[in-house]
Amino acid sequence: MRITQPRMKPSSLVLFVMMVAMSCKGSDSVDPNNQVLPDTPVALNIEGRGPVDDRFTAELWVNGAYAYTTTWGTRTSSVGAVRGNAIKIWSLAVATPTLVDSVIVSGATTLGDVQVTADGKYMVVATEPAPGSIVIFSLTDPVKPLQIARFQNEQTDPGVHTAEIQ
Repeated sequence: MRITQPRMKPSSLVLFVMMVAMSCKGSDSVDPNNQVLPDTPVALNIEGRGPVDDRFTAELWVNGAYAYTTTWGTRTSSVGAVRGNAIKIWSLAVATPTLVDSVIVSGATTLGDVQVTADGKYMVVATEPAPGSIVIFSLTDPVKPLQIARFQNEQTDPGVHTAEIQ
């Protein structure tokens, strides 16, 4: 499976390498004298400009020029309570991801994993809570996923969080 990711600016790549190096440093000790993180916090620059204020973001899958994020739970804001039943579709055509559309998945309050097939033709999304399901979309138009199937049985109850395409 090949996953294409957007190009990183050199400064973002350096920051990414620093974060990976720091995450590999030290042990999982609970001893407060065994410092895992450096004494001085690292300043992080915000590179993305894709705020999602109406829902909590859950999972991410990048496929070519598009990224798909799922949402979870119920978020209450000034607009009211909004379920985590949306797949957000992002264009990666430029350095700053742009929200281009979204798909509401009925019968769910949380969406788990999202994954696209290696050939880019299909996408699967896991849904929670009960009864839970695995929803399959056609990506004939990657900006307009079309639901083509939904799998549910007694084993998808109380919900599916992890779904992978193999």
